[in-house]
Amino acid sequence: MLGASARAIARTGKFNQASIYYHFGSINEAVLAGLTHMSEERLARYEKRLAEVTSLSALVEVGAELHQEDVASGTIHILSQVMAAAARAEALA
Repeated sequence: MLGASARAIARTGKFNQASIYYHFGSINEAVLAGLTHMSEERLARYEKRLAEVTSLSALVEVGAELHQEDVASGTIHILSQVMAAAARAEALA
């Protein structure tokens, strides 16, 4: 899945790799939990920013800003990687 390994994830997060299996059961489940968390944060940010929109031009501006934030943060890259992996892994689809 995504070239991810428990060892690489644990090393990046500075925790024991067994924690992944203890808390999530599998790497796929850990990735899905992370994706869910990321999506919930994005939705809250989008809702807050879009609540301020009062015109079409403001909508375009806010949409562009949100997109730029997602690109800069790596969110778009993460989502595209998970979607690509989902084509090969039924558990992610």
